[in-house]
Amino acid sequence: MLRDADNIAHKRAVWSAMNAIAESGPGMLAANLSAIYHPDAAWRGSHPWNELQGVEAIQRTFWAPLLASFPDLERRHAIVMGGSYQDRAYVGMVGHLAGTFRRDWLGLPATEQVVYLRCGEFHQMVDGKIVQSTVLLDVLDAIRQAGFWPLAPSLGKEG
Repeated sequence: MLRDADNIAHKRAVWSAMNAIAESGPGMLAANLSAIYHPDAAWRGSHPWNELQGVEAIQRTFWAPLLASFPDLERRHAIVMGGSYQDRAYVGMVGHLAGTFRRDWLGLPATEQVVYLRCGEFHQMVDGKIVQSTVLLDVLDAIRQAGFWPLAPSLGKEG
């Protein structure tokens, strides 16, 4: 059973580490990821990232391209929650990643405008490190904010 003190420590550690990762300057990303992730951590996300294994893959495939495209990225958390499920400790976060879209990302041309990426994530914790993450970004809304819409028009009222 997860003690309240451990739950609070996990939430603080993940909140702090994810802010540091999002604000990583050149040369700091690997250290910031290694500070919170287990070296062999599993990372699952929405398409096009799908499943990644290990800190180096998480850095190369997800974070480095994101930070290159949004160099002033910041996290805006709406909810930070933690607890246990089936004797495993988790931290969940919901909010936005916000930054100026300066370089092409996922085939989208940069707009030089601020983009707000809705984000939901759950991290499984073991011994103070993330061993598994599930991260969902609202890529369709990022496409919309960039001025494109890849889906057929709605047959109903948008809202």
